[in-house]
Amino acid sequence: MVALITIKLYQTLRIEDARHPSLAGTYLAACTFFAALYDQSPEGLLYDAGLGQDTALYLQRAAWKTVQEYAKR
Repeated sequence: MVALITIKLYQTLRIEDARHPSLAGTYLAACTFFAALYDQSPEGLLYDAGLGQDTALYLQRAAWKTVQEYAKR
């Protein structure tokens, strides 16, 4: 089930032109910038951009995990 949700969410990170981010893609980018700039997890931020708490939390966690993994390089 998680894999299906992940694939569906990944497909919704860009709009149909496949060049520009969707709202979810923009939110993920913002969470990633937050994590990288402040060296702090975005998990638990109250603003969800209208995506819903579950989706926002998923993207927040993905951003934090990505920044942590990148920092290990």
